[in-house]
Amino acid sequence: MDLSPVTFEKAGFLSRLKHVDQIKPLLIGFHGLGRWPELIGELDGLRDDDLQSLIIGITRYVGWYRTLFPDATVPIPIVDFIAQYAVYTKLRGLPSRSRVLEFGSGLGLIAFFMSVDDAVSCFDLVEITQSLFVMQASICSHCYGEAFQNHALISTGQTDGDVSQTAQRGLGVDIPRKFRSKLFPWWRANIALAGRYDGIISNSNLAEMSDSALGYYLENWNATLTDAGHILVQDLGSQRSYRHLDVLAAIDKAGYRALARVVGIIGDRRFTCENLLLVAEGHPDFDVARPVADGPFLLQDHETVRLVFGLDRPKGAMLSIRDILRRVVAGLTRKAPAG
Repeated sequence: MDLSPVTFEKAGFLSRLKHVDQIKPLLIGFHGLGRWPELIGELDGLRDDDLQSLIIGITRYVGWYRTLFPDATVPIPIVDFIAQYAVYTKLRGLPSRSRVLEFGSGLGLIAFFMSVDDAVSCFDLVEITQSLFVMQASICSHCYGEAFQNHALISTGQTDGDVSQTAQRGLGVDIPRKFRSKLFPWWRANIALAGRYDGIISNSNLAEMSDSALGYYLENWNATLTDAGHILVQDLGSQRSYRHLDVLAAIDKAGYRALARVVGIIGDRRFTCENLLLVAEGHPDFDVARPVADGPFLLQDHETVRLVFGLDRPKGAMLSIRDILRRVVAGLTRKAPAG
């Protein structure tokens, strides 16, 4: 079984960093500017509350960037922000989002939304690529402070409750810690999978996994979910359509069913990529859910489906990238100290 970043490395992606400045090229983002209208369209525009959340998130991102680099110009992966916000809005439609686990969080931008959501008591992440792991660790540390735990820094055999040797010698104090976010490297994915989560998120990565890695996660996600938990997939990843079919077949074989599998135009909504809302056997809605092979479909009478995919969401404004950035700059200018 291979959970390491083989696909990224074969493609020449910067999977390993030699110094922190190498983070900067990653901040151009994974999505081209051409996807902005599509993603805004999928959200059916931005309402006032969406705009406020985005501006707050991007402003916090600017604060994070300035803690690392002295640059006057801050690169903003704006399309990645809106893609992450689209995932976040869907997550908010779940009956419970108290404990959430995400696999492959990319730049980790969703943490800027999750960390200020009082309904999310725990947001954990698994990342296999070293460069992205460093990015996510830095952002989560900024967002969660001492309530963040980096599992790549925990020595073998150490547990959360271990008392340090310094404390044992009377040179320090042992203070219990409660974590709201934990980041797991690939060699500790089994620890994350031993938890119990209300929601599992996969955003644009399933088709990029090796067959063994995909099989490993699908085999274990069932036990990781609470009885009423959901798996939310936004974009299967690679645009190789035959690989998408392989992924869907693997999901079906693993025994999951879908409350929704949507792509393209469904009713008056347009979805830019494949979206799945999955449940495992034992879930209260398993019997009404359908095999993914039946898709695309959307169980429009199902309350959770309506909430996740915003079917009753009021229309918002089709704002441009410049509209958003102007508001961010205006907010930062108002906050900037004089002199």
